[in-house]
Amino acid sequence: MVVMGVLSLMVGLLLPAVGAAVERSRTTADSAVLRQNVMAVNAYCRDHRGVYPLSRPLAFHAAPAWYEAVTASGHVGQASECDPREFKRSGQVRFTLSVCMVYTPERMREGFTVPVDQAVSVAVGEHQVVYPSAKGLMHRAWDRHRQVEHGGVYFCCTMRVPSPVAMADGSVEVADFRRYHGSNPVVTLDLVGSPIWSTWGGYRARDK
Repeated sequence: MVVMGVLSLMVGLLLPAVGAAVERSRTTADSAVLRQNVMAVNAYCRDHRGVYPLSRPLAFHAAPAWYEAVTASGHVGQASECDPREFKRSGQVRFTLSVCMVYTPERMREGFTVPVDQAVSVAVGEHQVVYPSAKGLMHRAWDRHRQVEHGGVYFCCTMRVPSPVAMADGSVEVADFRRYHGSNPVVTLDLVGSPIWSTWGGYRARDK
């Protein structure tokens, strides 16, 4: 009984550490995939006059579907390469381009937003991003491995889940949504206002 008690105690102490190590490993792997995705987007831009991938008529549909344009152009062999682990599991890609890169900043201002089904996508060039090192380009939008019973958790805006984030200058870091919004409450309207994903001010603004 004493031995069992000691073993139970040891397991209880080790499990959190093991869980944290596994999570770090997943995040490291996802960061590597994100870097590859950013390289593919950059290659696409070079071959399309600096314009970010655009494959859907509505901005909030075009941003998460960025890989369709990059795959169609041949810069990526197939969609599964953009998120191998999750695509194998569900056929989905968790990494999304920022809506700011496919939408006019004029509609990303308070008082000027429109419903999602009226948010028409537009061509945005790399040169239009005012603060490349401070404006998010792409991030892991959700993570199925956390709270799987609820379908996973999203990058924003309740739980502070560290996620890989790429800035418009190509740099990649790991942080939670508050890194890009400080202590201010997240206020969204017509889906505009989420850090990285749909920043107020669009490509003219900064996330940090």
